[in-house]
Amino acid sequence: MVVKNVSKIVVELATGKKIGYVLDVCIDWSLCKRVGWVVVDDESENEFFVSCEDVKVETQNFVFVEKVESLQFDFDKFDNVIGKIVFDENLQNLGKIETIEFDNNKCIKFVTDCAEVLCKHLKFVGEDFVFVDLRKRKKIKPLSTISKKEESAILVVAQQKQVVSVPGVVNLSENNYLGKICVKDVIGYNNERVVCCGQKITKEIFENVKKHNKLNQLFFSIK
Repeated sequence: MVVKNVSKIVVELATGKKIGYVLDVCIDWSLCKRVGWVVVDDESENEFFVSCEDVKVETQNFVFVEKVESLQFDFDKFDNVIGKIVFDENLQNLGKIETIEFDNNKCIKFVTDCAEVLCKHLKFVGEDFVFVDLRKRKKIKPLSTISKKEESAILVVAQQKQVVSVPGVVNLSENNYLGKICVKDVIGYNNERVVCCGQKITKEIFENVKKHNKLNQLFFSIK
């Protein structure tokens, strides 16, 4: 299933109190496994880490923890790949990552704006780009033992779309957005329109776009 990465509300079961909202998903790329979430406190705007092991229940819109004591305020930053461009072993551009699909906490594939790439072919996650090696295959089985399901597990399910160009360095400072006009719609998670064409960027709009992890898209949509 596709796991929503941001905006889930974190609730403490012991008190029924809202702790904050999910800012980002944390993934251990050495294991291709989700290990938790980065959560922002609404009042203090401090960031802290919620481990998957401390979560009692996760739903589409909420993450429930037993007690706030389980939250970690000192944690190593996990590298977010949303918005990064994927290159294969031939340095062919496979598109910009829009979401990640999970099976429970296991990362299954990257979904870019022009392809789907299985995470098992991940080579490494760089600071700005992701590299995969599509030559990595399991041992070839005799034809008689290959099931139709295995045969259909294609390395990359490429869609008919022109390869996107690599964007330049994007400045994500708030001051570069406030007061500017958006010239096209910016779509967030669940196809939510977070900025409409013609809207003037305010601090409230900027924070909402940031929650949806769409600052890169907004950068190229303002003038």
